[in-house]
Formats: sequence, C-alpha cells, structure tokens
Amino acid sequence: HSLSVTAVDKAGNPSEAGPRRYEFEVAGAQVSGQWFLDEGTGTTAAAHTGDGETVTKALTLDTTLIEWVYGPGGAGDRALKFSTLDSAHTSGNVVTTGGTFSVGAFVKLNDLTATGTAVSQDGANTSGFELGVRTSGCPGSRTICWAFSRKTTDTVGATVVTATSEVAVTAGDWFYLVGQYNKAAQKMQLWVCRADVAGVDPKSTGMLDVSDSYTPWVASGDFRVGTAFGDGGLTRRWRGAVGAVRTYSGGFLGADEVAADCGYKVP
Repeated sequence: HSLSVTAVDKAGNPSEAGPRRYEFEVAGAQVSGQWFLDEGTGTTAAAHTGDGETVTKALTLDTTLIEWVYGPGGAGDRALKFSTLDSAHTSGNVVTTGGTFSVGAFVKLNDLTATGTAVSQDGANTSGFELGVRTSGCPGSRTICWAFSRKTTDTVGATVVTATSEVAVTAGDWFYLVGQYNKAAQKMQLWVCRADVAGVDPKSTGMLDVSDSYTPWVASGDFRVGTAFGDGGLTRRWRGAVGAVRTYSGGFLGADEVAADCGYKVP
C-alpha cells in the first residue's frame, strides 16, 4: 500500500517540497498451519506451514476405520472419510482461540440427520470452537445448516453462540467452510463455498456481534478433525469426508481470499 502526504500551512498553501510518498504493508491473515491430507495411506497426515514446510503438528488417525478417499480435486486429491467411531487429532493445540483466528476445511457430508463437527479444538471440558453443521437454530425452516460455533465458557452445558449459513447443505457434495473470530471487534463470521463446481462465489453469514454474549477463552487441548469434544468425551462426529484443512492467525480473510482457497481444488 502507499500513502501520499502533502504539508499545508494555515493559509491552505501546499508545501513547495511537494508530496511525500510512504510505502507500507497491512498485516492480514497468515496461514499458521495446513494439512493437505494427500498421503492416501498410513495413520498420520503431515502438517505444513504457510510456505509448505513440514512442521511437527501432524494429525494422528485415531482408528483404522478411517478411509482415504478422493477429495474435491478429483483423482489427484485425497481426503479422510469418517464414520461415527473415528477421528484424527494433533498432539496439543494449533489455534490460539483467545485471539483473532480463522479455520477452513473442505468438507463433504453423507448424513443430513445429525449435528456434526468437521474441525474443532479441545478445551478442558468442551471444544473452543466447532466448524460443521447443526440441526437446530438454523435460518428459516431449514432442518440442517452450516455452522461455526463457540461455547461462552469452558464448561459442560455452556451457552453456544453460532454463525449459521443460509447456503443449503447437500449430501455428497464438496464445500469449503471458513469460520472466523475477530477478538478486537468481538464478531464471528462463517464463509461457505461450493468447492467442486467452478465459478461459485463464497457466501458470508455477515458479521455476528457476540460482544454481549462471549468472552474469549483459551482452548489449549488437541486440534481435532472429524469430531468435537465435550460431555465427557468425543461427540458430534462428522459423517462424511474432510479434505485439506487450514488455520490462520493475525487477521480476517476477505471474499477474494476465501474464493481463491475454495477454487484451487476445483478439477
């Protein structure tokens, strides 16, 4: 970005030196972790930085029931297919839930009858956030909807604040979800984009003001794919597949950035 500044005296006369130009950068959302899930075999999935370098927060597949399947990118892409008995996790936290963050994932749902969580991170008693679908509190007359949720406190039975999308949930189709929380503005947002059809623009829920209902708290436990944590154990299992997963820190993603992330998998 650039800024041009001209000094002006009290009489309104501009400086003879002319304008001075300043160049600067604006910090935006930075990839803090990503899991391409392209191994296609084995019991671990490597983690990478925004530069593609491998880091230590690999995902461990919890059971051998997880299937490696084709992802939204077709035969050259891979994803994990979950049932009601399996999930994957890192050793320790990935997202700093007490600050501004975003989390994105390619998801496909096979069962439209139950609440399910594609990505989450553990607190002591419940998940610090959940990205997936809900079967209650949906817009209009919908019986299931895409959702980005946070519990108001790290306690069992805590109130849930949720951003829900009007984009229809359909079985067997790939979507890209991005859940975002802005600590300074105290707002949440959910982006939804159809990921297996070219040229589909992402849709936002708009900024949900949670300043009256939510105080940021730190979920310092494991980062999970395919399930949430709470009620004494793992819950709200994802009944479908999850493709590449990304986490971001330091800022919010805009429509163009979400669209770029969504579209890169379209075959």
